[in-house]
Amino acid sequence: MERSDEGLALAVEHPVPGTVVVRVAGELTRTTGPRLARLLDVLAAPPGRARHLVVDLGDVRSFGVGGLDVLRRAAHGCGELGVDLHVCGVAARADLLPTAVVERLAVFRTYPTVEQAVLALAAEPALPRA
Repeated sequence: MERSDEGLALAVEHPVPGTVVVRVAGELTRTTGPRLARLLDVLAAPPGRARHLVVDLGDVRSFGVGGLDVLRRAAHGCGELGVDLHVCGVAARADLLPTAVVERLAVFRTYPTVEQAVLALAAEPALPRA
């Protein structure tokens, strides 16, 4: 994973055609969130954009409400480009997260693991892009 002095590490994987996984580790806050958002913007932009972006938050050790707000805005921007953003890796610890974090995560289509997300999304029929 690419490390950063900002406390956030990002890695990009292409497990199957049409799906890109972004693994996130460290602290997702209002300060570090824009870096993730910029990466998602690049991955969602044509040409060659993915149909699905899966953001793996399993290795995030600290969530800030501001970081999740940035992620929510990035999801909106991806949606405008015809790209669906999904989240995985937080289901096992949802009971440990603050209510405000859980509420912000509720707006995303979530999966327990990257593997489950990739399998489920690969099984979906392809829809024409706008």
